[in-house]
Amino acid sequence: MLLPAGTYDFTASGGNIDLPPNVIICGEGVGVTNLQWNGAGCLFRYWRNSTTWSGAVGTSHAITDLSINGGNNPNSIAVEISDTYGFKLRNVSLYGFTGGDGLVLHTRNFWVEGTTLENVSISNCKRHIVFKRQPGTSNMPSYGYTTFRNVSLNVRDGQIGMLVGDNAYNNALHEIYNAILEVNIWTSGGSIGIRFGKNGTIRDSSGIFRCETPPEGAGFTGRFIQIDDPETSGIINFDGPVRTSHLSKAEDWKNTWRDLRYQKLRDIGEPKPGVQNYAQWFRVCRIGTDKSLFSGRVRTVTDYGKASYRTASAEFAFGVRGNEAGGFKPVFTVDGDGFNGSGDLFAKFAVYADAAGNYWLYFRRPKYTNYCVFEYTYDLYPQGTFEYWDKVDSPETDTALTKVWDSVSYPSQSSYIGDEIVFTGQRSIVTVNGGNITYYVPHLLGIAPEWYMASALSADANMTGISSVTADKSNITITFKSVTPAGSGNIIMAVEWGRKQFNNRFRPS
Repeated sequence: MLLPAGTYDFTASGGNIDLPPNVIICGEGVGVTNLQWNGAGCLFRYWRNSTTWSGAVGTSHAITDLSINGGNNPNSIAVEISDTYGFKLRNVSLYGFTGGDGLVLHTRNFWVEGTTLENVSISNCKRHIVFKRQPGTSNMPSYGYTTFRNVSLNVRDGQIGMLVGDNAYNNALHEIYNAILEVNIWTSGGSIGIRFGKNGTIRDSSGIFRCETPPEGAGFTGRFIQIDDPETSGIINFDGPVRTSHLSKAEDWKNTWRDLRYQKLRDIGEPKPGVQNYAQWFRVCRIGTDKSLFSGRVRTVTDYGKASYRTASAEFAFGVRGNEAGGFKPVFTVDGDGFNGSGDLFAKFAVYADAAGNYWLYFRRPKYTNYCVFEYTYDLYPQGTFEYWDKVDSPETDTALTKVWDSVSYPSQSSYIGDEIVFTGQRSIVTVNGGNITYYVPHLLGIAPEWYMASALSADANMTGISSVTADKSNITITFKSVTPAGSGNIIMAVEWGRKQFNNRFRPS
């Protein structure tokens, strides 16, 4: 069906044009053939309205070479694709549905698969592309084999670029898989580039998402990607980058993200070295308690007014030890000088427990960070570990959390070269019950440390005072001036020790 050059207003006629398969709506060009629609419902809807239409490969249904302009009607939709295989939208502009939706892919009774968008621009819509599932339907979660090529979304204040699943629609699965997605998203104001509702996923796909603010647009204060429920939703096994120039404090997504199935990279650095004069805490993940491990490395470079650099590379492995000896005791080793201080100029890991028994891993990005890249992995089939990467206030001020471990004050598992244990120093916060005069802290070195010290931290420990500190090959021994006041966990001490050599530097012949 050819629509010649001109402007056609369908609002007065009622729109809601249902189209069967093998119908192609074709104009004479974007901006040449212009359709107007501000009514309730869809201007065009392709849908499978009976079981006699198989929607098989070979059917031809498409809209090409035209523009559809909308208005502020909250119930208005430019195009809806429902229960259809192989629909094409090519060389099309959808613009100005400020109260409604540009394109809706709607699974009602059958899948919406094989949809192709080529050279498509969708701009200034309340929701630009919506993946929607009918309430009450079963086993219809699929938007498989979707292909976006040269798709551009211009998303303005209060608008959403792509909505993958909406909690209003039954909290049911919405799965875009085996897809090729090449999307440019222009965001400004308090907009959202891509939003995932509960159980909405893009998985086992490839492509690239680019996010920029147009030169004429207002500053971006929203989020490029918003995931309402990270435990069930988001981008999974996506071979390709998500790139955005927005690294403001208001944004939760960073400029490099890639899921390689077993390995992930994430950059939480800042775009302008030397000007970010505050530290930033991230809630990295919830650590699973059932045979789960969050492990990897982080590399940081901190620029102090371009006068000098502090760098570090830290290896880590965080897993909950339960009631085993040693409590929460991760693997944590550092090369460099980026973790060796307690202030905001230094990176820091911390683990906190909440009232429900969950363990949360936090990371403090130091001031003036221009490079901070995590390379990490956890169970492909999660055993309770979920990543978040939220920018948050300092957990140290949250009274609802209890600190379990941090990278400055608490012990980690020992480091070895072969069977030789390697320690240069250790500081541990020790909490014990009062009522004794002598306390023993195991240091796990295997030989007596070369230096050691202890200081009282709690009121009851300070009241009695430490008389002496000694050490042997097994323990640091702290002796108080008299018996400490009886109590539960009322004696708190900072204990430090270190040595320089391996256990068996000179082995007997």
